[in-house]
Amino acid sequence: MTDSPIRWQALERPYRNHPADWFFAVGIIALALAVGAFLFDNTLFGILIILATISVFVQVKRVPRTLEYEASNRGIKVGNFLYPYQTLESFGIDEDGRPLLILKSTKSLMPQVEIPLGDTDGETVRVFVARFLPEETLRQSTFQKILDYLGF
Repeated sequence: MTDSPIRWQALERPYRNHPADWFFAVGIIALALAVGAFLFDNTLFGILIILATISVFVQVKRVPRTLEYEASNRGIKVGNFLYPYQTLESFGIDEDGRPLLILKSTKSLMPQVEIPLGDTDGETVRVFVARFLPEETLRQSTFQKILDYLGF
């Protein structure tokens, strides 16, 4: 058993090159929702839908960065942000599809953190993190799976 940290690199999210039809379909749905909001005199919600759609388009067009990840004695580091073990309840490795290290957090606004494992060995990460956190069967959230399926 070694105390040296485990480091790896992976894309922050999967990248998909969306066709023009995808943007057209999402735009039509958003426009219909915004028009409906305006018809029901809910101007603020209509503006929010339009701004959210523009934000989604910008985010989807952006090529994901390759981030540095590290599992050390202090916690799990994603880029420059550290998740200390004291703020985490448990962890799990989800190898269905894209391999993920899933951390269950004590924070209510961020109950689950999903970290891509990239090309690193999931078993090596499992053994290292198990020294600091209990392992639990955790899976990618259904909402995230739906978003991935829809291409967001």
